[in-house]
This record gives sequence, structure tokens and C-alpha cells, in this order.
Amino acid sequence: MSNLKRVRVILFTENTKIEGVISVREGFRVSDHLNKEKGPFIPLNDVCVRDFSGRVQLDTDFLCVNKHKVIAVKTKE
Repeated sequence: MSNLKRVRVILFTENTKIEGVISVREGFRVSDHLNKEKGPFIPLNDVCVRDFSGRVQLDTDFLCVNKHKVIAVKTKE
């Protein structure tokens, strides 16, 4: 099994901004990972969900996000 790297990302949905950590195989970009992984959900760790006014809606250790609800993805350094 290949090694995994933790990448902090921001997922944008129609109503929220979801910041969390995704585990990606070494040598893969986040976009490669999202396009190649099977299943409808993106598992995230260390998650904070905010509305677009900046109010925290949810703060949790783990969350699965439906890929079909994601409008854009940005890595956060």
C-alpha cells in the first residue's frame, strides 16, 4: 500500500465552505485523488464548516461530504 500525505483543503458547496484534511496517496494531486476514488463521498478529518458569512455551522473530527455537492476545491497551505 502506498504512503498517504495529509493535505488541508477547502471544499465549496452552494451554501458552505468546508475546511478539513484529506489523505492523498503520495505522488497524487488532490484532483487526481478525487477523480480516481470510487464512491460518492469525500472523507475529511479536522473539519470546520462555515456559512459564507463566516459563522461556524459545525466543528468536528470527521465528516464525509457528498462529491456531487462540491462546486470547487482549493488546497490550503
